[in-house]
Amino acid sequence: MAWAVGEELQGGRYRIEAVLGEGGFGITYRAWDSVRAEDVVIKVLKDSIREDPDYPRFQQNFMNEALQLARCRHPHVVKVEEVIWEQERWCIVMEYIRGQTLHQLLRQKGPLPLPEALRLTREVGSALMALHEQGILHRDVKPANILVREGSGQAVLIDFGLARAYAQGLIQRHTSYGTDGYAPLEQYDSLRRRGAFTDVYALAATLYTLLTGIVPLCAPVRATGRQLDPPRSLNPSIPEEVEAAILKGMALHPEERPQTMAEWLALLPGAASQEEKKPLTFEPAIRTQDLRQLERLLAPQPQDELEQLLAQHSAEELEQMVAPPTPATTKKKEGASGSLVSPEVCLEGQGSLPATLPWPDWVGEAAPALQGLWDRLRAGQWGEADRWTTALMLKLGGRSQVGFFDPKDVEAFPCPMLRLIDQLWMQASHGRFGFTVQKQLWQECDSEKRGGLSSRSFSALPREECMGEKVGWQIQGRWLEYGELKTNLEAPKGHLPVGFFWGYSGGLRAALLMLDRAVLKKFKACL
Repeated sequence: MAWAVGEELQGGRYRIEAVLGEGGFGITYRAWDSVRAEDVVIKVLKDSIREDPDYPRFQQNFMNEALQLARCRHPHVVKVEEVIWEQERWCIVMEYIRGQTLHQLLRQKGPLPLPEALRLTREVGSALMALHEQGILHRDVKPANILVREGSGQAVLIDFGLARAYAQGLIQRHTSYGTDGYAPLEQYDSLRRRGAFTDVYALAATLYTLLTGIVPLCAPVRATGRQLDPPRSLNPSIPEEVEAAILKGMALHPEERPQTMAEWLALLPGAASQEEKKPLTFEPAIRTQDLRQLERLLAPQPQDELEQLLAQHSAEELEQMVAPPTPATTKKKEGASGSLVSPEVCLEGQGSLPATLPWPDWVGEAAPALQGLWDRLRAGQWGEADRWTTALMLKLGGRSQVGFFDPKDVEAFPCPMLRLIDQLWMQASHGRFGFTVQKQLWQECDSEKRGGLSSRSFSALPREECMGEKVGWQIQGRWLEYGELKTNLEAPKGHLPVGFFWGYSGGLRAALLMLDRAVLKKFKACL
């Protein structure tokens, strides 16, 4: 449970004074440190996620933040005081910085004057240079994660929850989190080349916002062909030299950006700050014993079964494995309008589901991945099955590196595999989940529209809005985030799987707007 104001920790050393913020995973408190006689910040994971199957990963990411911050002290990086164990949970104790975030300042004052924006950008850039020297990427640079100290006006980089170790230019597995508008395209994929250029994009995007007051167009939408508004079109007072530096730093493809933070900062006008000029020095911010304990906690975990299978084959290899079956291996299943199924895996009745299935010959070496999906469906692990389905479909569609589908990829996706995945979902959920269910609901939206039904039925809604409400992705006008989807049989019909609609930075609504026609056309052709 959340700590109450006045509650004491560590035998009375810390006293909770206020809740500073609460996110999806953690709570941040302001506390009084009786030893230092000053306010501190204490971050802790929320109790509500302890029952989540992903809790070990959440804890690992949380402690990773402490480890990254503990590795160095820098005037523009928030300082970790210590890591404590309290009430069977890890907590990070950090300095309390009086001031406001750049996000708050922008909301109050609008775009910043050029000299102030450049100074703050250089200060954050010097902090990122120090981190990169240590082999650490921040991965979430944005105005909301930059505090401006009260009094001195110095910028301080905070929130290292997404920070990860990296090797410049190498392909490494990282979580695909980030903030739309500030995260580069490569950050939307969990396995893609990363380097200092990843943070260069985010800092350039931050400067874009500081000078225009506008969040830049997010990278996945730019990748579809939409152009980023040049900063000078939003604020003509921005010098051409500064605009050129911003656009260079925000180049969509990593190889087109400056490869180091120093290279990008050199494009900005004005002298380099003293932090950029002086040699980088580091000292541990917490005791070495604590650092070793954190490093043991953060030791790399083995790949899960899905990652191992998908890593063994390229998209091209998997596409060959799922070549369309000959006409003799497919047939229409009676009573399932328009649904083609493979007789080798046809499951009759509503009784217990078999543990293994006799996969058709055309499945080939993809059988273990499909068996993994069936195991999760059969066990009622709907959330895991949805994740498995998404990863498999992205791999088969050759989209693993990007992390989402565009209309051309939907059109090219192999129908036999789409039908087989659909059949597994339909059989395991007894007709509640699956692409066939979604297709039927989609067609209802069209028929209601044509029929002119006048109730709050869905006739007055655009098709994507109607579909969102039908499958429960939109509730009372609010679109669910991907992480908020229901993972039990109480969910509305057609709620799962997400399938083609995964990975859009604007969420499920953006995915439906982008893929509405392509997916419905695909469903009609294949199911």
